[in-house]
Amino acid sequence: MPSPVSTLWLMLPAPPRALLGAWLLWLVVAALGGHLLLGAVGPLGTATAVVVAGVWLARQLPGPLECLCSHHLDDVEITRLGPGRSVTRLEWSEVGSCTQGGQTLVLSGGGRRMRLPLRALLANHGWSAVLARVVPERAEALWQALDGGAVALVPAADPAAGRIAGWCWLPALAAVLGANDPTAGLVAMLLAGLERAVVLVRRRLRTVVLQPGGLVVAGPHGRFFAPWDKVTVEPAPEGLTVRSPRGVGLVPSDIDDFWSAAAVIELHAQLGFRQPDLVRFRVHVEGSEIAVVGEVDAA
Repeated sequence: MPSPVSTLWLMLPAPPRALLGAWLLWLVVAALGGHLLLGAVGPLGTATAVVVAGVWLARQLPGPLECLCSHHLDDVEITRLGPGRSVTRLEWSEVGSCTQGGQTLVLSGGGRRMRLPLRALLANHGWSAVLARVVPERAEALWQALDGGAVALVPAADPAAGRIAGWCWLPALAAVLGANDPTAGLVAMLLAGLERAVVLVRRRLRTVVLQPGGLVVAGPHGRFFAPWDKVTVEPAPEGLTVRSPRGVGLVPSDIDDFWSAAAVIELHAQLGFRQPDLVRFRVHVEGSEIAVVGEVDAA
């Protein structure tokens, strides 16, 4: 029997305000260091040092302004409190996508986006509660969407634009202004653009495309199409491993709606080319673990 979804009442505090202080300190260091580094390593070295350090920080830390926002979760909605007195609400029924990145679980819908801090969710046992309210409905919507054609599931940008802007682009600008060197500014712009280009290319190469007859995934030897009747799947540390006579691929865990997609893929792998009209996805929760099971509805 499916496990009942328990009552949810959870407050996710904002990251420590020290995060904002660390960001301001990084801006000052970048501005002052830009002038000092220019004489030692030149404009190329200065821009490279600041951009590389900024990208590393963006991969490790939340966005600087995230310490100004907290989140409250209950059975009806998610509420973001902040920055300042602003309040944003997103009902569970409005959620149109659920994507897990390295730092956050991002829920989007109705033109709003909630970035729930992943570490706080896991520490407060809220991760499984959130997925239990979102994934079954999203899986059913994804199953129905395949009747109309292919569905592309794109990995999340990592680092996200907000984090890279805060920890890399703004400090790089501060360093360029501190160095007062146009060449350093040009190099910084090129390096920042190159970093975003690499992220976009990686997202494209790792995109999973679900089709009525199978799925397209990336493997060690490139992307390939795996028909449903020849697919077997198994969990992997970084997502879902897909095996077929055409190759072995990975459905990465940071794609849009991964948990919903995983349930859909597993059911398709069991059914092959059979496409029942009525399918239900049910959630089973045990502690911090969650399983989403697809079932053919005989009604």
